[in-house]
Amino acid sequence: MELRLTSASIGLAEERCRRLASLTTLLSKREMGLFRFDRFSQSDKCIISSRFIPNTKRVLFRYPNKVFCGTHSQDGHLLLTACQDCKIRLYDTTRDHYRLFKTIMARDVGWSILDTAFSPDGNHFVYSSWSECFHLCNIYGDDEKHEALPLCPDNRRFCIFSLVFSQDGREILGGANDGYLYVYEIGRASCRERV
Repeated sequence: MELRLTSASIGLAEERCRRLASLTTLLSKREMGLFRFDRFSQSDKCIISSRFIPNTKRVLFRYPNKVFCGTHSQDGHLLLTACQDCKIRLYDTTRDHYRLFKTIMARDVGWSILDTAFSPDGNHFVYSSWSECFHLCNIYGDDEKHEALPLCPDNRRFCIFSLVFSQDGREILGGANDGYLYVYEIGRASCRERV
């Protein structure tokens, strides 16, 4: 008895077809139940992720000091970086490359900018440092808006380590080194509560 192994008999032909298939084809085949166990195999997952997740590295920028923050906007069109040189850099990422389009000098930076966050509408960002204020900045427009939002903490050595906008963009929540969460209401221009 002769046993012949062909690429089709051991699944290589099927694997090659999957590798060439588009993501929408793979998803529709999975929904129709054409995959074993109605889910993607480990090789399917690798094929899909290699198309969308970068698996190579390259140097995009060189900075004179350490970079503590790198944040993408929700739509992925902007990258914001914050460096110990007190500069916040905004890059346009819409055409598969990173083009610097705005640099903002951060204010009241004790050691470094510690965190950044984009507003839900993508028109502003906020940053924190070893300071008793958040700083709210506009992204677009000819006039630069750079507003300090005071939190009035009890502690003199104060910083916000992590911050985020509320979903509606009316409040900013910040976690501080004094063990409290601070909720800043932008419309009232004041710290609404300390939790």
